[in-house]
Amino acid sequence: MPYIAGLKASDGYIFVASNIAGEGRKNGSVVRISDRCGALILTSNEEQLQRLKKVLERCVSSTIKKTDDLADGLIDRVLSSLKREFQEDGSYKTRPLTFLLLIVGANRLQEGSLEHVYIRNRVTERKETERGREYVTAFDIEPSVPAGNIFYGESDIIQYLARQLPCRSLPLNTIKILVPLSLKDSPDKTGTLASGIEMASLSSEAGFNKMETQELVSLYDKARKADSLLIEGLNNFTTVARSNT
Repeated sequence: MPYIAGLKASDGYIFVASNIAGEGRKNGSVVRISDRCGALILTSNEEQLQRLKKVLERCVSSTIKKTDDLADGLIDRVLSSLKREFQEDGSYKTRPLTFLLLIVGANRLQEGSLEHVYIRNRVTERKETERGREYVTAFDIEPSVPAGNIFYGESDIIQYLARQLPCRSLPLNTIKILVPLSLKDSPDKTGTLASGIEMASLSSEAGFNKMETQELVSLYDKARKADSLLIEGLNNFTTVARSNT
């Protein structure tokens, strides 16, 4: 089912957006803000998602440097650019762009620190004008906090990881393998992963890195192998336990 999730590792952060739903829905994505910041975005439908990705790309490319992090006023510049875009383009009055934007990034003033900022754009007013119905939107912004696990959507395994498992005590490479365990076996795993899953990692050593399809396929295969070994081990344990009773 569709979801977005952020998982804090001991040595970085994992971003995940899954649109494998079977209903053709695609409303979440992972995007780069800079080499030191990434974001999870969630919208109501695929058309809104594509519109948001385009406007974000324009805003980021015109205002953010590759090396910028949260200490450089990155959030304020992104928001100012988005607000200017919405004000200058009249189409947003009749076709409002509502979304959830979760930015996770480094803050060089707090060495080794990762923080996340919650931003939502929502409709606050509807007006009937001579030109038809128009909408007024406003941003809800929460102050940055130490980055933790984030989850929005539907996925039993990922929801459990985000809410119960102390991921911050696990390394990035371990969490990367845990994520594909939430996926069902697929005869066309390459096509399914390419169209339905987005993953990225953020670390102080490597910065923000979006994973390519082949890396996702490799993780998927490792997860399936780990799952098989776990089931085999549990079956062997059950057999031995029964023989001793």
